[in-house]
Amino acid sequence: MAKVNIQAEVRAANLALKADCHRAAIQARGKRLSLVATLPPKPGSTRRKPYQQRIA
Repeated sequence: MAKVNIQAEVRAANLALKADCHRAAIQARGKRLSLVATLPPKPGSTRRKPYQQRIA
């Protein structure tokens, strides 16, 4: 099995997202990947405006 360079794959995916004008990005945090985007507040939150969130 070939070893995959995760950083290069994440970089390529983010470039594709940016080229398609999506306002989200993938972030490698240790051994996990997160989606980073400005999203509406979660139900039950005290926040009123959209804010940047990380989804594991």
